[in-house]
Amino acid sequence: MNLPDLKVLIAEDNIVNQKVISFPFIKNNIIPKIANDGKIALEMFKEEHFNLILMDINMPVMNGVESTIEIRKYEKENNLKPSVIIAVTANILAEEKEAFLKYGLNDIIIKPIDFEKMLACIKKHYKI
Repeated sequence: MNLPDLKVLIAEDNIVNQKVISFPFIKNNIIPKIANDGKIALEMFKEEHFNLILMDINMPVMNGVESTIEIRKYEKENNLKPSVIIAVTANILAEEKEAFLKYGLNDIIIKPIDFEKMLACIKKHYKI
């Protein structure tokens, strides 16, 4: 994986999924930060601008869609370059996918994670 200068945030409440999603990054010397819910992800983003966020949709406290909306609002208010935010979810209907993209998500990856598809998705958004 050739993804230079990536600052990665993984917003995921399941510890096993955190490890699975982190694996390809760690393998390539990119150490992602982990947020256990959407509210923590938002606060971490405000402290440290991440350029890639892998966002679980179904999390406690604040879900991934709510967190994405707030991150996009914060980016706009602070004139920040928009991060790539990729939803990570187990279930999605066609109409939900369209709605998620309207909320500011850049793309969607379906669980269980396929590393090659995940990397292809990330590379698509970074034009690598």
